[in-house]
Amino acid sequence: MSAPTGVIVGYDGSTHAVRALDWALEEAELRACPLVLCHVWRERSGDPAPAAARRTAAVHMLDHGARCAADRARGVPVRTLLLEGSPAGRLRGLSARAELLVVGSHGLGALARLTAALAVGSVSQRVAADSRCPVIVVRGAGGPRHANASPRLDDTPPPPPGATLPLVVGVSAAPGSRAALGFAAEEARMRGRALHLVHACRPGETEIGRDLLDAAAASPGMEGLTVRSSLVVASVRSALLAESRAGALLVVGAPRGRGGPHLPYGSALRGLLHEAPGPMAVVRPLNV
Repeated sequence: MSAPTGVIVGYDGSTHAVRALDWALEEAELRACPLVLCHVWRERSGDPAPAAARRTAAVHMLDHGARCAADRARGVPVRTLLLEGSPAGRLRGLSARAELLVVGSHGLGALARLTAALAVGSVSQRVAADSRCPVIVVRGAGGPRHANASPRLDDTPPPPPGATLPLVVGVSAAPGSRAALGFAAEEARMRGRALHLVHACRPGETEIGRDLLDAAAASPGMEGLTVRSSLVVASVRSALLAESRAGALLVVGAPRGRGGPHLPYGSALRGLLHEAPGPMAVVRPLNV
């Protein structure tokens, strides 16, 4: 299979996939690269429809997505890719040859229809944890929102209502944090947005947290960006969920290994994928 280049978006015709398509088109435009619209179909045991009919339906769905993309593309080259097999496995394979992978938070599967208001879909979660390129999981504005913000240790006020929302990035000592910071800085520069660096810690670790935030703000790639920092005494999950309510995109580091328990924040990444109120980028550490 030839190597796709540019931005890849997983598309299955769902409302979440259409939102992902819009985000992916903007990413491709900002990066001046092609967009690959990918649909993965597979035979299902017990499905009365013959494989040929299922494939024909998949072709029609992908054609519809391509027409939607063409109407919104504004000069972005768009091509389609139809594959058979496991959606998560196929998308992970493509991610090794992509700049960015964009997926919706849920697809059209039966489980997704039952749990769309509760959690991220299984395909999106597996792709985010295991892909070789950055992954953006596009969640709608109706995601869970936590009413109680975590206590701050800085005196920087949050953005006023109506202000252009910043990109929120989790900062830690984990290997994925540096990669997440670099991706967030690139996104902020392309979009003309500020960066909000957030570190969560225990009460006795505030000095270490301040050092991490200072180092992140002074790291290569921050030049010319508007950067503010928040040190929050709370769990990583609670802190990032609270701070991301006032952000356009939440950016975090990916697991070191494939899925499973090797998460840079323990179970926090899984919780964030399930509960983030808006779009979330997961960035894998370099050379992992």
